[in-house]
Amino acid sequence: MHNLPELDGILDLWGATWEPADRRVLEDSLIRAIADEAQPLAIRRAALSACHVLATERLVQAIGDAYRDRHFSAEELLDIERDAVPLRHLLHEAQLLRGNLGAVEALCRPEAACVPSLDALLDLVDVRDLIALARSSIRDAATRRELTRRLLKRGKHQRARAREAFQQAADSDEPYAEYALELR
Repeated sequence: MHNLPELDGILDLWGATWEPADRRVLEDSLIRAIADEAQPLAIRRAALSACHVLATERLVQAIGDAYRDRHFSAEELLDIERDAVPLRHLLHEAQLLRGNLGAVEALCRPEAACVPSLDALLDLVDVRDLIALARSSIRDAATRRELTRRLLKRGKHQRARAREAFQQAADSDEPYAEYALELR
């Protein structure tokens, strides 16, 4: 998906965390991980990278606190930021697509998957939009296959959310029943 594989689990969990209170809990975990000197450096760096990528107000404040409290050197902070900023911009672009099912469907077309930047963008589109799109009637078989592939490609937390959303469809004739079966 990107050049920061240690973030995959964090981004997957963030993408499956839809309630503001739950997102605050995840933010708290990231903030604590940054400041906890007992944590391995790799975990602290991943948490700081996630703060840069997710860039909520609280997480941006935590980045400043990490510098102020000298949890990382200025050089380390710059290296992490340099690596994370392109992904932050891509995530921001994906967030702008939230609710725009026409744009998400266009990204699922095979010709879009051949464009690396569009492919990477589709990896970050909100899973709720993929679920909503799966529930719509998509006539093009190749687009439906790509949508299915994208749902299956999501991390375990987002796949679980999708599975929950499609669970009731498994025994019905709904057009999206196939996704419930695929996500088992």
